[in-house]
Amino acid sequence: MRLAFCLAAVLLLACGLLPQSARAAAPPPPSIEITASNVALYTDRRVLVADAGVAVKVGTRSLSAAHAIVYLNEGRAVLSGGVTLEDGGLKTSGAAYALDIETGDGHFIDATTTNDTGGTTPVVTSQRVVIRPNESLTFTPAQVGNGAAVQTVASYTYPLAAPHARDFGPSPAVGAALEYPFLLGRGQNGYVFGTARYDRYLGGVGAGLEAHLATSERGYASLAVTQDGDGARYDMLAFQSLTPGLNQTFAGSSGIGLRYARYALTSFGRTGTVQLSLAQNGATHSDDLYASTNRSPVGGGFALRFDGDVGRDVHPSDYPIAQDRRASVGAVLDAPTLHLAGISLSAQATAGGTAYSYGRRAFDQGVSTFASRSFGSSLLLSAGAAILQSNDQIGLFPRGTFRTYTASGTYQPRAPWSIFSSIQYARDWPQFLNYGRPEFLQTVALRIHRKHGPGIEIDTSFAYGRTGEMPRPTLSISLLR
Repeated sequence: MRLAFCLAAVLLLACGLLPQSARAAAPPPPSIEITASNVALYTDRRVLVADAGVAVKVGTRSLSAAHAIVYLNEGRAVLSGGVTLEDGGLKTSGAAYALDIETGDGHFIDATTTNDTGGTTPVVTSQRVVIRPNESLTFTPAQVGNGAAVQTVASYTYPLAAPHARDFGPSPAVGAALEYPFLLGRGQNGYVFGTARYDRYLGGVGAGLEAHLATSERGYASLAVTQDGDGARYDMLAFQSLTPGLNQTFAGSSGIGLRYARYALTSFGRTGTVQLSLAQNGATHSDDLYASTNRSPVGGGFALRFDGDVGRDVHPSDYPIAQDRRASVGAVLDAPTLHLAGISLSAQATAGGTAYSYGRRAFDQGVSTFASRSFGSSLLLSAGAAILQSNDQIGLFPRGTFRTYTASGTYQPRAPWSIFSSIQYARDWPQFLNYGRPEFLQTVALRIHRKHGPGIEIDTSFAYGRTGEMPRPTLSISLLR
């Protein structure tokens, strides 16, 4: 604890962080809501990628497509794969659509290749995100990567800087059920804040201290220490853009029974993405060289992407195979979006395989479909289904089938409030009591926000059913400015 507080104090002095009075904010640009079968945030590339059944709401306009990518650094988005625009009862279709995040304006463009692979592992995945330009990205619900673990939360907010402005990075800390942040100091190069926390699964009442530093728009470093009833934990994230198209990232965590560090060097461009990563998790170690092509049109509205990975794993506790080498390949095919009776339908197919040096082989293939329908500017409904089959030569269950069915809706009347609700049904093999995914997962998010005034957002997520391992229920309360 003492070391972390000293480091935070050094950052405080180095950045010249002094309390400042709040400034009056200008009227914000329109928010943008995106729902899809999968929405992923890659902070190393500062891109947001949505796949399969993309539905976008911007004010009174609704767009649907098979794929979308948001370039956060440039303040723009590109939708592709059978794009349809509905505005005031008038429908227009095209191959691709360019959207200005800052103003909400957009226009149709020719089909294009999108370099959307931000790295091997996204920081956040979800099925819904609300973009508030120059302010934040809010995912509901969300799976957030924190070092060696992935945390499921009812809602996750990622602070968003203006295009070409300094990005101070996401929080490296593991969130608690209830948190109250308070600013300790801020300046041109960073800020420091504390948190009062409570989570009965982490031992009850706790406290945290977090510092974020960015001396230029090319990178950031963030450091966090949390002290809960179960003990102290230290987390760090760092990012640096070395040259256009080349960057490096580092993540580290330390706590009781936890020692984790990962370094990645990522190159991206017109042909695709290449990433070299080194990871240490306790006594285990992994080296990976990952490559992916960009998503490219292949005719008829279809788009195709290939990826591959070669790696080495060291796991001393797995006698007699203490280390091994592996190679994997995969492909993703997006189908064009179809529009039937006001419903937008899209589909995606995946296939891949992995070979290990000790003779093991594993294969998987899957297909997913997604449908959405908007009713005016107030109601958006969506539903999806996905089936993944895996075949492995080794394991207690060498064959697995994972079925996921989802339904969600967003209601936003002409009033200072909105509500979002989603339900997920999982039917897998294997899936038993206290083993596998929960049968049902319910999420509800209520947002009350006066125009140009304060507000509050309450999010909750809970699991139930007869089979699966039941994760803890989550509750998040956020005060809005």
